[in-house]
Amino acid sequence: MESDDLRRMVIATGLAYQGHEQAKAYAAAWDAVSEYALVPLVRAVYETAVTAQWLMLVPGGWKAVANEYRRSELAFIRTLRAVGVEDWTDAADRAAERLAAQGEVWETPHGRQARHFEQMCRDLDFPDGYLWFRMLSNAAHASIYSAGPWVREPAVEGGPVRVTAPQRDPEAGWLSYVVTSLLLLADVQAQLEADQQWREDLAALARKWGTRASLALSEEGKARIAAAEHAASAEEQGA
Repeated sequence: MESDDLRRMVIATGLAYQGHEQAKAYAAAWDAVSEYALVPLVRAVYETAVTAQWLMLVPGGWKAVANEYRRSELAFIRTLRAVGVEDWTDAADRAAERLAAQGEVWETPHGRQARHFEQMCRDLDFPDGYLWFRMLSNAAHASIYSAGPWVREPAVEGGPVRVTAPQRDPEAGWLSYVVTSLLLLADVQAQLEADQQWREDLAALARKWGTRASLALSEEGKARIAAAEHAASAEEQGA
């Protein structure tokens, strides 16, 4: 197996299993807590699923994901050192050693897509893709949006703030996001195993449920990748 395919497979497999386990955590907590408390898990599953699909569609996309990991780790190492505590400085040294051992920074035209989820979504034929992410982010972050469902104004002037557990909101569609994400993750696993029948079965399920089991490149994404490949080819010929 070519190194490029192997590295993509390793990252995509890890993402598929992580997303699946996050979805299991969501299902396990479904009857135990308010669904509003689970939105961060929905967001994580969804982001993982879309990223895994993008990784399978974009040639060399794994290099951009690897570079983004490196960028994030370097920022984390700087934060560890900035604390000024010996234990954290030692941890920063160990993290820096691990990062150095992992090798080079890859040359790739897909860096903005790996770093900015909106740009990644624009590569895909999923017009609502980034909108879903923004809605989930609104409900996942500490904000007025996430605080609002839990409280009501005092019943009488000067009285206590009332706390009420939010009811399930069928219009929010959080569960449907998890279902779609699981289908996308399963499709990635089917691609990795080259199981076309599995992919067709997933697509049939998705049609039945009014969603989708796989993504494709958008026209914008195709044009961006073609332009990047043309530029790389021209640079190589001119070298």
